Amino acid sequence: MQFSVLYPKFAFTFAVVSLLSIVMLVSPVQAAVEADDFAGFSLAFGTAENQLMYYNHKIEGFEEAYPMGPSDFCVLNGGMAVIADSFNNSVKIFDKNSKLIESVNILNIVKNELAGGELALSALAFVGYDPKSGAEFYAADAISSKIFHIASGKLVKTLGGRGEKPYEFTQLEQLFYTPSGDVLACDYAQNKIAVFNAAGVGVKTLDWNLCSLYVDAGYIYSIMPQSNKTLAFYRQEIKTGFTELLFTIQIPSFRIAKIIGVDKEGSVMAAFFDDSIQSSLMQAARDEYPAGYYTVAVFTACGQMVGGQIIPVCTPLGNQFYYNAELNAAYYQNYNSDRAPEGDYKITRIAPGFEAAAKLKKAALDNITPLKKAVTKIEFGGDSNKLAGTPAEAASKLPVLRCDKYGYFYILDRIGGKVLCVDEAFVNIKAIEIVKNIAEEEAAKKASVDFCDLYAVSSSEIYVLDSKNGDYYHIKSTANAPAAGAGSDDAKAEAAYDIKIVNFDNEAVDRYDRIAANSIGDVMLYSSIDGDAVYFDGGGGEKKAVDSFPDSNFFAMTNSDILSLTQNQISGEVKVKYMDFYGNAMKRFETDMISKAVAGNYATAAHLIGADRNINVFTTYFDGFNQKIALFSVTGDKICAFDFNAPNYSRYFESSLAAGADGTIYAGLPLGNNYCIIRIPYKSIVEYITKK
Repeated sequence: MQFSVLYPKFAFTFAVVSLLSIVMLVSPVQAAVEADDFAGFSLAFGTAENQLMYYNHKIEGFEEAYPMGPSDFCVLNGGMAVIADSFNNSVKIFDKNSKLIESVNILNIVKNELAGGELALSALAFVGYDPKSGAEFYAADAISSKIFHIASGKLVKTLGGRGEKPYEFTQLEQLFYTPSGDVLACDYAQNKIAVFNAAGVGVKTLDWNLCSLYVDAGYIYSIMPQSNKTLAFYRQEIKTGFTELLFTIQIPSFRIAKIIGVDKEGSVMAAFFDDSIQSSLMQAARDEYPAGYYTVAVFTACGQMVGGQIIPVCTPLGNQFYYNAELNAAYYQNYNSDRAPEGDYKITRIAPGFEAAAKLKKAALDNITPLKKAVTKIEFGGDSNKLAGTPAEAASKLPVLRCDKYGYFYILDRIGGKVLCVDEAFVNIKAIEIVKNIAEEEAAKKASVDFCDLYAVSSSEIYVLDSKNGDYYHIKSTANAPAAGAGSDDAKAEAAYDIKIVNFDNEAVDRYDRIAANSIGDVMLYSSIDGDAVYFDGGGGEKKAVDSFPDSNFFAMTNSDILSLTQNQISGEVKVKYMDFYGNAMKRFETDMISKAVAGNYATAAHLIGADRNINVFTTYFDGFNQKIALFSVTGDKICAFDFNAPNYSRYFESSLAAGADGTIYAGLPLGNNYCIIRIPYKSIVEYITKK
């Protein structure tokens, strides 16, 4: 549920979802690049040039529900802070010792652009500061919905305005300036992002379900709450608008506040408002921070939570956080406007920050798990039995690993547009080159494809999802195709396939990223971003839609039933749910299969790997210290759990882990010049259990 509340000068949006309390896991570490901590930075409240102003009940005539202070800020390299002093209609620059360097009165500069003569600064995007020419920045006005480009104390250009046209706004909340000179303006009321180029010309608009955003050179990052109590982190490419899920976490009760930043390794820092921890914290310091407390958490690229910090909520309006990508440091405005003019304004660095994620040991063949394992290396190259592209490309667009009930293993080569089928002995490879088998008239309609998931009935019948074009492919081998498990010479032969393409481009094309099929040929497409599913019958006709599928992490078994992970009633626990193919809950296990954190009150990066033919279930989860793989019996009893050093790639758990019919666990890992398939035989798991 999302709601907006409008005030005379400001507007804000909260998204209400669920999550759980997070505790600090590691100690602060020195950053690789020295970043100012602003420990001595302190400003008084007031109307003087070297002070900041506030809104609260102590000001005569001020009757708004929430106290407010400076609406936005940023930290520059070299130890300077830029603050949007909203009440004084100014942008002010200070050094790290709180000395005023420059004050720019926005109202005086843009008064000719304002019909009513009033200004309410709501967002800031800073370009740079030169000691000779002064500051350059973009500032948003919540009243006129205009964006002002200001440099050297003069108005360069005015962007936008109030309205509903592509480059008009009604609720400007965030501005971002990219290294290429683009400006992104976020309208929370219209769920819209407008992109202006360096010349100030509107070039495109992007749809977005806005909670809060972070923008870097190429992507927009955000968080999507789902009704099934899963929290999805995802990104959208600015150039193309393509949306991609990064990872999901399991949550009990949390309210989203902000996504703060994303570092070069893909780790994400986000802040949440957790109702469950407010009472105890507020009792300890209610006079100091009456608005409550955020929990700031750091997640690796694959979703492991590696660090957290509790910080005060300074104001419900404006941008409390700022991330400096070059310094790899995040900061928050630290003040209580309800106490002003008493107290002061500070900027505080968030610790441990991204350094916590950097401390994680990188996954490698010898340390990915303590169990005995075998490794098969798939080469990169142009041959049909090799993976297309390079290791770097494969790391950014991971191959998808799946198994069927007959023991065959499949690799969906997303870059090459083909499927590699591997026999039980893991020796012979049969390549299904999808793109080459599409009829010419069909291929001519597509500039490119993005095969993002597959479901294998057998090596002769496979479903593949193309999210870019809104198609799914039903691929069946013909009589001329080599038999499953054919020798290496036959495996290299060009197979013949009947390929039926079903188009669903009226169904929010790029949001569907999972595909499964049942025994009668019904096909399910699932959106990890929206949390819904749509079903097609064997002929490709739409059959039904489910607006809220029980969970985003699921596994379709060979009997057409589905296993999924869902948040348990107890905070910090997730359990396996048994459903039919259409998401209806069924009772199957004698005991609930539960994974829980052993330290702290949270669970994250919990995913379902799959099940063998005996319905022994494999899951992976983060227990607060390490990533684990857990094995449950068909009765629901937990058999064992062992450490798993997860590679840090987005969507790794969803795409790069699979469980075979015989209980073999497959893990994919781009490493060196090859793509490595790590196989953990069930026999190895049994040996591990008997030794314990």
